[in-house]
Amino acid sequence: MERPDPLDAEAAALQVDAAAHARRVRRGLARQDLDEATLAAMLVDWAERDATVVLELLDGQRRTGRIVAVGADFAELRGADGTTFLRIDAMFAAIGGPEAGRPPGQRTPATSRWTLRDALAALEPDRPRIGVRALGGEPLRGRLLDVGADVLRLQLDGDAGAVAYVALASLAEASVTGSG
Repeated sequence: MERPDPLDAEAAALQVDAAAHARRVRRGLARQDLDEATLAAMLVDWAERDATVVLELLDGQRRTGRIVAVGADFAELRGADGTTFLRIDAMFAAIGGPEAGRPPGQRTPATSRWTLRDALAALEPDRPRIGVRALGGEPLRGRLLDVGADVLRLQLDGDAGAVAYVALASLAEASVTGSG
């Protein structure tokens, strides 16, 4: 009977150890990715992939579409119903389909200084019809008149001349529903 070579046994043990070490390194790197990830950066990654995502708000409302811009405090989503601006801190979850892949989400969004207030102010010259909503609230709909430092002015639909002053900090979402 032939005696096993001790070097073969040692080589096999080293291969097992190397494989286990490689698995630990991969898990550690994946964990590091998640430790450093931000929701805004993940949204930017999905925008670059032109992936369809579902954004679920804290009150359970869901919006589906493709992310076209990410700012310091919002994401702009284009879906079947048009354009919606969603405040990031009102989001509960961002759900990507298979084409979205697993974004690393470890960078500062390129538009990090652009805020929801800035995005809405950019719409002001067109005076579009918009719908605005706070978390858990009913939407207000009307024509965007102007945007101030912390408030927007909306001429309400259906109420002859009624104007609403909406606190920007309370907005969860704003949807463009038509043009001026």
